[in-house]
Amino acid sequence: MTQTIANTSDYAARIEKVRAAMATQNVDAALLSVGHDLPYLSGYFAMPLERLTMLVIPQSGEVIMVVPRLEVAPPPPPMLERPTLAPPPPRSPPRHRHRHRH
Repeated sequence: MTQTIANTSDYAARIEKVRAAMATQNVDAALLSVGHDLPYLSGYFAMPLERLTMLVIPQSGEVIMVVPRLEVAPPPPPMLERPTLAPPPPRSPPRHRHRHRH
């Protein structure tokens, strides 16, 4: 499969063309799921799974991408947000206790 890289203005222009076609057909919203249209209009290549992935393009207003929670990138772990701490100072070697055997 060939993938082309588009910029934000390319996607916005494509969505405006969809909206223009929607207006001529009296369509209130376009619902696009997995297939060629989804990456063409959003740049998102969804896996064909049983979970819903859908691009919602209303005639006017905000375009929304519905994705499964499992597909959303998780926030970075808290440890990555904390400053790196210096290692603890070296410990002195343990003292051995000798037992006398009788």
